[in-house]
Amino acid sequence: MATPTNKPTYIYHYREIPQWLKQSPNAFHLLAEFARRARREEADVGWNGENIRLQPRQFITGRIRLSQELGLTEGEYRSSYQKLVLSGLIRTVRSTKRYTVVEYLADGVFGLNLPSDLPSEQPSELPTDNRPTTTNKNENNEKNFNSRLGESTEKSQESPSYKNSEAYKRLVERRKELGLWPKKL
Repeated sequence: MATPTNKPTYIYHYREIPQWLKQSPNAFHLLAEFARRARREEADVGWNGENIRLQPRQFITGRIRLSQELGLTEGEYRSSYQKLVLSGLIRTVRSTKRYTVVEYLADGVFGLNLPSDLPSEQPSELPTDNRPTTTNKNENNEKNFNSRLGESTEKSQESPSYKNSEAYKRLVERRKELGLWPKKL
């Protein structure tokens, strides 16, 4: 999405979503739209000829226009909006006949890319600490070869083999009883 200042904006979608929000697609859709509309920086916004000062995380919404844009009835919009307010995911800052200023508080569901969250600009040609280290292909091949031979590597020591599980042991015992173990080719 491009804002009036032509800065691209985006939101982070986290996996931790409250169960009630998963079961209410209208509220989920409304919250996603609110996250997209929330301001990233303090700015003056024009709304129907009126100049309104918005802080970061705040946005302006109108029930009628937004419900039409999202394909919701006004009743569905109102009930979804109330669910979001009661759960503490949004907060009404100021409400008038023509618009409502809302503050977005649901960072656990959709995270905003606020300027404080963004990494500092770094020239791409300079080496940085946050780049992954280069691996040696021969080193990787040697680790793979050793793991095939059954030699221990760091990774195999960390995670136990499936052959140590109780289910595998029961499977082997059952196959021995049926005369299917060891498997003959």
